[in-house]
Amino acid sequence: MTHEHFGPPFDRIVGGSKEERERLRREAEEKINKALQSGTIIAPEFQEYRAQLTEQERHIIQLAESAVDDLARRYGGSPEPLSPERIILLNNPEEKESGRFAAYGTGLVILERSSSSIDFGAIAMHELLHAKSYQALQVEKWSKEKIPKLGAYRRGLVVNSLKKNTAYFMNLDEAVTAELAYRLYQSTLRNNPLFEKEIRAVEEIKPWIRNWLDRGEHTKGKRLKGAKRLQESLDEELYTVPDAERIAEEIRAAGKEKNAEEKRLAIIGTLMARHWMEATTFALRERYGERQKLKRILDTIREKSGGEYATRDEVFDEFVRAYFTGNVLTVGRLIERSFGKKSLKKIDVTKG
Repeated sequence: MTHEHFGPPFDRIVGGSKEERERLRREAEEKINKALQSGTIIAPEFQEYRAQLTEQERHIIQLAESAVDDLARRYGGSPEPLSPERIILLNNPEEKESGRFAAYGTGLVILERSSSSIDFGAIAMHELLHAKSYQALQVEKWSKEKIPKLGAYRRGLVVNSLKKNTAYFMNLDEAVTAELAYRLYQSTLRNNPLFEKEIRAVEEIKPWIRNWLDRGEHTKGKRLKGAKRLQESLDEELYTVPDAERIAEEIRAAGKEKNAEEKRLAIIGTLMARHWMEATTFALRERYGERQKLKRILDTIREKSGGEYATRDEVFDEFVRAYFTGNVLTVGRLIERSFGKKSLKKIDVTKG
């Protein structure tokens, strides 16, 4: 059986000579296709967790990819379809990070199986956004013999500097990805019948979580991490909870008993305890801290734009265009105009 394989998932290779770029691209294509065909494309420690996608999981990924592709094209991107071999499912690997995208040179979307369709869809949306954002590699000559090799250069908003061993805009890139994932979830997944029962269950549970938080149950012992975030913006921050339909049913059943409110709050207390002990965590919007920083940056740019941008979303659109097209010059100019010269090298820098 033969498979169609797309080339390495990057838009450009920079640096080196034309001959070096062409040779390195060809070698990368051959290496990736060989690894895809042999099943060795992911690290050995993940192989034992690899699983086959169910029909429902495939459908969720198709929904997410279609939504991401439409968005990318709307902002000037040119998304390519991912071949099935590039979607890797891991079956509940303990202590392994879920939903990781190997950005440079492989284009894999690695997802962890979830008992929640909403959680799986939200993670798939986030990682597919990374996969469809602008990608570029650069020719590196890092050995003593100065042998040219391909290395990371661009992904979405991220710009890598080899000489300084530094990445710029990494946190902003994650914030933009998380914000776009949430917006696509709201416009695409949330309105799909596939998620209807779970969404309805979560909406039944939310008022009781809010009640539990408002009563200060979480402050009776050690103050719990993230409680303030949930208390202030539960509707926006919470995607779903583990076993949402079962818990909603328990809450409904408790409502028919004596001391109904206390029993319902006890159910929520158990749920919250498991979340904060990280036995079964909630599915929350990603990158809370990075998103808050992005909002402050967008607001500052808008305020100092002299009326060029009327809303935060108009500034955000500039970041999204750069995310999909690779043209970060506009974003760079906006940041320097608002925060001063050389601010690009200070506002979001990751060493190493």
